[in-house]
Amino acid sequence: MEHDDTIRAAIETRCLLQICYHDYYRVVEPNAYGVDAEGHPVLLAYQVAGGGGRDNGSGWRKLNTAAMVQVNRLTATFLGPRPHYGEIGQPFRKVFCNA
Repeated sequence: MEHDDTIRAAIETRCLLQICYHDYYRVVEPNAYGVDAEGHPVLLAYQVAGGGGRDNGSGWRKLNTAAMVQVNRLTATFLGPRPHYGEIGQPFRKVFCNA
């Protein structure tokens, strides 16, 4: 998992991440990181900026980390999970870390 250390550090310190995902740059609040039911490494994050197409704008995203081309931890921080965090369901078979 190429971006494992960066993702974990951002969650532990509640720092924003800037990622390139499906050819679009996004800024996200990383909230949880683990493996989904299909065995893919995924990041559950709240997108605050960027994106494109149907993923333009803010909101909750389940992002396959294997599709991330760049992952950069920013110095800006966030307070914690946004509203409706508990309503997302259980996207993980195994959780590595969460905010």
